[in-house]
Amino acid sequence: MKNKEIKETLELYYNLLTPRPIRKQLALLENAIENITQQKFNISEIKKPATDRDIIECIQESYSLIYCMMNGLKYETFDIREHLKKDKYFDWIAEYKMEHFSNEIFQELGMELVEKNNEGFIVRDVDKKVSVI
Repeated sequence: MKNKEIKETLELYYNLLTPRPIRKQLALLENAIENITQQKFNISEIKKPATDRDIIECIQESYSLIYCMMNGLKYETFDIREHLKKDKYFDWIAEYKMEHFSNEIFQELGMELVEKNNEGFIVRDVDKKVSVI
């Protein structure tokens, strides 16, 4: 599978995602990345995630690998934050994660989500100080 074919396949799946319920979106994206991984890199062992968050984490990691391979980047030193606004798939994954798992993510960072609004997130850290992110 050539880079152009990979981009076209991802574009097709991305366009299919938006009108569908979230679970179907995840399944479509997971299938696209699984197919690309198997065809391009000849990787046959695919880890099957159990939860929606596991699925999106797996999608993020798989897409990061594909992105690095297509752009000549080192996966070991790759920082997704540098590419969020450069690539609509990374942006979509990040938005999805924050929309659906922000409370869980902030808890893991030792913060409590106080409020979500158009400006971002209001969180409270362990010391109960309120911050805007």
